[in-house]
Amino acid sequence: MERRALRAAAGARLVKIVVEDLGVTIHAAYSADYDRLYLVIPGEFCSCPSYLFDVFLRRAADKCVHLEAFELASNVREVRVSYEEFRKRIYPLLFRGLL
Repeated sequence: MERRALRAAAGARLVKIVVEDLGVTIHAAYSADYDRLYLVIPGEFCSCPSYLFDVFLRRAADKCVHLEAFELASNVREVRVSYEEFRKRIYPLLFRGLL
């Protein structure tokens, strides 16, 4: 899993989203095919299926690849958006990541 986490950390899959109108910061990780965003609370939680099944339910792993990638990343890309842009472009990807 560490190799996958290193690839995610080195690529543009990790993002810190700042919703400027609300003063809210969200950490997220894109899925491998970039069609959804997983909500991440670094060191604590990820909304990806691997976290739910392998970490939370089966206790087969300590963390998913996204949590590990955030630990390994030295620099996470920051994106600043308005609430309107968040609602139209980012929220749908986050919502898909929760399903």
